[in-house]
Amino acid sequence: MKSKKTSVLAMTAIVAMLAVVSVAGIPESSAAKTKMYEVTITNLTPGQPITPPLLVTHAKDAGFFTVGKMANNGIQQLAENGNPEPLVEMLQGKSGIVDIVQGTVPLIPANDPGNTGLSHSETFVVSSEGNMRYLSFASMLVCTNDGFAGIDSVKLPIKQLTIYAEAYDARTEMNTEDFADMVPPC
Repeated sequence: MKSKKTSVLAMTAIVAMLAVVSVAGIPESSAAKTKMYEVTITNLTPGQPITPPLLVTHAKDAGFFTVGKMANNGIQQLAENGNPEPLVEMLQGKSGIVDIVQGTVPLIPANDPGNTGLSHSETFVVSSEGNMRYLSFASMLVCTNDGFAGIDSVKLPIKQLTIYAEAYDARTEMNTEDFADMVPPC
């Protein structure tokens, strides 16, 4: 029996439109089976920064989280600490993974609370091959103890697609909401 404490559940307390993921195909490369995509991630929240995004293209069944299933160590580390490396290592050893792209800076709300000078949107280029044309994305919700934003196994479009990412609670830590349990910027 799976424990509810360690399952990934959709968060209802956070704004539903956490991030917009806009995906557009780029003309195919000379490699017959490789297709390139521009993926733009935009933080739509009024006050919740997200860590540098992690984007992965893969086969249909090679995603990295499932709502209601137990959070793996990679998702736990990302959601609790903003550390994508365990998830990246897990994905590098998994069959069906085509491309792993990591952002380098957090995406903050458009009103830039704290005057960081950071952007609320960033565009990435990812590749896919053959029938391995699915996209997953995850970022830590900075002002939570184990929350993350993400999409899992969305089929890449022929032209353009806009997806509103959900916010999830990894359920790997007690949600105390105490100041002592939040990171300093929050």
